[in-house]
Amino acid sequence: MKETLEERKQKLLKQQEDLIKKRKKINQDLKKIEKKIENSEKDYLMEMLEQSSLSVEEVIELLGIEDNQHEDDY
Repeated sequence: MKETLEERKQKLLKQQEDLIKKRKKINQDLKKIEKKIENSEKDYLMEMLEQSSLSVEEVIELLGIEDNQHEDDY
């Protein structure tokens, strides 16, 4: 039995819908993984800081992180 064009169209639309759902799920999973990695990196850096003899200010200076919070003070 041959599929009609309408049946084929419906199947393709269903496939597209399923793929969109899968993509959304994958994107959600990726965001969760990225957040876990970010948290792990923060935990690692905090652990390394605690083990080092450097202060937070020294680490910020070494990393070259700009302190934009006090720009208005100048």
